[in-house]
Amino acid sequence: MRHHTLMVITGGIFFVVGLLHLGRIVWGWPIAIGSFMPPMWFSWIACLLAFYLSYESFRHAKHAH
Repeated sequence: MRHHTLMVITGGIFFVVGLLHLGRIVWGWPIAIGSFMPPMWFSWIACLLAFYLSYESFRHAKHAH
């Protein structure tokens, strides 16, 4: 698989994860990992991190040609 393609797929996945965390923040969606319920501040950090990683992935894909 080409580096450009891999970066675009990775960026898309991180973008979707960021949107899901943003949805949890806005609409209060509950999540559970086993019996653990992460606090809401976890989604703030995860949202910012996912959108940053998405941005970086797309930026690297642009320069991978």
